[in-house]
Amino acid sequence: MTAVIASLLILEGLLTGTRAAGRVSVLAVYPAVTMAFIAARFGVAVLQFAGGSMLLWKSPGGPVVAQWSLAASGLLLVFELGLGFSPTNLFPSYRWPAVAFYGAYALAGAAYLRWRFAAR
Repeated sequence: MTAVIASLLILEGLLTGTRAAGRVSVLAVYPAVTMAFIAARFGVAVLQFAGGSMLLWKSPGGPVVAQWSLAASGLLLVFELGLGFSPTNLFPSYRWPAVAFYGAYALAGAAYLRWRFAAR
């Protein structure tokens, strides 16, 4: 299960980083708040990739970085998608269900990692 979470984090980090890099050419048209959320999402994507990689390589800090990246991503999604601070092409009535689904995934992943790697 840890390898699945690690793989999902790596994949999400790569896809999010690619999407954020694609927006660089049009950043000037967004307000400062939106640019800040895009930059924050890019930073979280880096953390997700690092946390997933550290989990796969069984690095001691991997579970902590992965847990924090999941929590940060879930919280950031509330503002980005739910409250509409970042651009999206998702139909408006699907925004909060998508936030809830992702929040459940992030919470379950972080809880599993906390349980799995708890100090014994």
